[in-house]
Amino acid sequence: MSKKLPPRNEIVRARQLLTAEQADESADVRWARGVLAGEAVKPPGDALRPEVAYALVEELVERQQADPLARLAGSSHKTVSKAARTALHRLRTHKVEVDVPLEPDQPHLGTGQVATQQGLRSMATIYDSRWERLIWIGDDAPSGVRIYQARTSALYGLLDLQSGTVSRKEYRQKTRQVLGDLGGEMVDMSEARWLVHEAARRCEEGGRSLPRGFVLASQALGPSALDQHPALALAPPPEADLTALYSLPELRYWQPDREFLHRLALRFDEASTSRLVLSDVQKQERLAGILERSLADFYTEQRCRACWTLLVDTAHLLLARGETETAGRLRAAAERFALPPEQVTVDPFARRFIERVVEGQADRHEHPHHDHAHDHAHDHEEEEEERGPSSGSGLIIP
Repeated sequence: MSKKLPPRNEIVRARQLLTAEQADESADVRWARGVLAGEAVKPPGDALRPEVAYALVEELVERQQADPLARLAGSSHKTVSKAARTALHRLRTHKVEVDVPLEPDQPHLGTGQVATQQGLRSMATIYDSRWERLIWIGDDAPSGVRIYQARTSALYGLLDLQSGTVSRKEYRQKTRQVLGDLGGEMVDMSEARWLVHEAARRCEEGGRSLPRGFVLASQALGPSALDQHPALALAPPPEADLTALYSLPELRYWQPDREFLHRLALRFDEASTSRLVLSDVQKQERLAGILERSLADFYTEQRCRACWTLLVDTAHLLLARGETETAGRLRAAAERFALPPEQVTVDPFARRFIERVVEGQADRHEHPHHDHAHDHAHDHEEEEEERGPSSGSGLIIP
């Protein structure tokens, strides 16, 4: 593909195709229109005409959309990367906050390691069994990388924020740990900022004081250019059975909080002390009663909001990974928890979250000496105590 700038008249015509109600069906125009619609999709390789690439970035500049331009600037497609990088510098002259990634094939400080998009930027982990996770925002500093490490809770918002400077080698090592051991993903800096500020808002909304580290670092941390959760750009898919989402590795630690699990265990203990000999039908009726009480007990407004947050945050990580279809299904599942609590308790996806735990407890009480009497939810909780994102993974050593 030619490295020369396409003729101006060809760029103008291509831009008219991108914004027309009825555009041609070529692969590069479809891709460009998808980017304008908020999709994170790869360029169509050799099918991409240079004039379409430049038309796209011109349209993004006019709309002042820095985040999709930053993604394009980190693309391995040289024409797209070059056009977007130039456009980002144009946005800077208009005082729009932008983050220009390093060139995709540019080694960093002679290390011989290829710098990828957001290679020294931001990361987020999956949630652990405490409904907590870590978010990192990284920025270049004279002596290495300045890191802001936030610990957030889907239930309570921002719990803690530390900041400090690490060497680039240390940052690369911790990046590998996050992307591998802790189930993390690289995310745009502006998205990570939005997530941290949103966690701070939820902390204050719940009547809790902001962590001192956040108060001290908030000015240096800076605002986000986003005005909504980055996963909300996803369009939920048509109605479908969503219960298969519970088998996703990213949700493997998601279980009800300990307070609820303790109360549920007490219910079963009380029921098991009865000296009455129950028939199978009576046992099923008793189990159904425990389930209904547990659903009403668990789904408070706070927990419904927390379920919504956890699911859209997980959708965001899968979107960053390029798994758009599954991310869209998680987005659809999250909307189940935007309903009033009394409606959440009758939703099949929400009910299944509690049904699994109730069934596990019932099995433990029915077969107390069985080999798998140890509930799988508790196995996850104990494992998470050892290797969860919020315990012992400290990127920053104060």
